[in-house]
Amino acid sequence: MARLESQTRSTNDGDGTGCGGLFGLEVMMRDALLAGVFWASIAVGVGADTQNMSPANMLPQLYTRLIPTFERYYPNIRSQLAPRSIEFEHDTRIFLIHMPLRTGEWQDAREVKGPNLRGILCHIELIDGRYQGAAMLPQTFDYRYFKTLAMAVASPNGLAYLYVHLSYPERVDAGFLEEFQGTLRTAWHEGL
Repeated sequence: MARLESQTRSTNDGDGTGCGGLFGLEVMMRDALLAGVFWASIAVGVGADTQNMSPANMLPQLYTRLIPTFERYYPNIRSQLAPRSIEFEHDTRIFLIHMPLRTGEWQDAREVKGPNLRGILCHIELIDGRYQGAAMLPQTFDYRYFKTLAMAVASPNGLAYLYVHLSYPERVDAGFLEEFQGTLRTAWHEGL
């Protein structure tokens, strides 16, 4: 007890603050420094969650956001989450599709998996780097039996992107397409 009183008395300089002389200035500087570190860590934390989502966490979090949308519109959907991709599939089959060449001629028909009238097919792949494909994306390709929406959703830092192919029939629910595209547009920016 005597030891505590002697420490308390030595810091009292008579001005009523109880933080005499240099010791009071050190306390104020320490408190200001701690406050600055606190606010800086909050600002950095917010930026990391909302703008620089790690690619390792991206697909599992995106998957958990997309599952309810797919299940609401396609209750029997099959889905798979792999380390670098996500797939959704319901009521699909193999179609023979003729693709046009740049010259305007037609290629021989090739087999392409696509959705039936009540089906859906989606493949999302996480790719490192920037999209450098020939097609301007987003773009919808019409394969006569179904359409395919292709998107490249870049991360804010440009180090990766989501390469998306959603194949759907002509009579797809517009609400589904709107929800799907909205989720992907905000995939990198929301703190999931």
